[in-house]
Amino acid sequence: MKVILGWLAGIAWIFYAACGVIALYYFVRALSTEKKRAASLTSFEQEELRERSAQFWRSMVAFLLLGIAIFLGVQYLLIPSVGESGLSVTPTLPPGLVITPRPSPSPTATPVMGALPTITPTLGTPVFPPPLSPTPEFTPTPAGPVPSNILYARFGDIAEFIGYDITSTSLSPGQAIGVTLYWRALEGARNVNYWVFVHLLPPDISRLLGQHDGVPVEGTRPTSGWAAGEVIVDFHSLTLTETDYTGEARIAVGLYDPSAPHIRVPVAGGGNYLLLPVTIQVSSP
Repeated sequence: MKVILGWLAGIAWIFYAACGVIALYYFVRALSTEKKRAASLTSFEQEELRERSAQFWRSMVAFLLLGIAIFLGVQYLLIPSVGESGLSVTPTLPPGLVITPRPSPSPTATPVMGALPTITPTLGTPVFPPPLSPTPEFTPTPAGPVPSNILYARFGDIAEFIGYDITSTSLSPGQAIGVTLYWRALEGARNVNYWVFVHLLPPDISRLLGQHDGVPVEGTRPTSGWAAGEVIVDFHSLTLTETDYTGEARIAVGLYDPSAPHIRVPVAGGGNYLLLPVTIQVSSP
């Protein structure tokens, strides 16, 4: 019954149109009969045409009233009844058919850091995981110093790395390159005096070619004194300690607690260090 009522509500306009066309038909017939009656010669013909004209007028009015009645019935009886019954114009699926919406694929962040162990030159030849791609570019907020090279990574709740500067992309024994790191402090920086490490590595990250570890800003800005939101400009001088090496090299940076140097601050996206997207050319003296 609900389906029939909904169907009738949808095709009611056909009944309106039919009543209107029939009423118009009888209206034309009535006018035509009136014209003929005016032109008739005998009283008998006029009386017959008058009766026929009256019949046509009554039929026209009846169909007009019928159309109005259908309209009022649909608007005030049929449509409210269909609405209250909960009839939906959306077609229903046959029993047993279930459509499961396809979930939109979630963007997956590309890991950019590996698990780089803490190393000092006295620990022997280390073994490193293969290098990964750098993080996507990130535009820091205008407040505070802005690095020449924008690069974003979040180190736990300690700091956000927002970029770096580098004085040279070539290095030989006896020389040094300056690496300036830009950190934006987070709330967790005050809990521990973290150290920053800057490591020089070959492309396969199989050995340590040079390093500089220590308190940020050459020992003058321990993280326990960082204010959340502050941008710290942290300079490090990096020299080559493995003088037998020539070729390309990469720079890895990170944070760790000096009381537990093998436990580093994790980087959002995986790993515990950030590999800068710059190649250093190491040459012989």
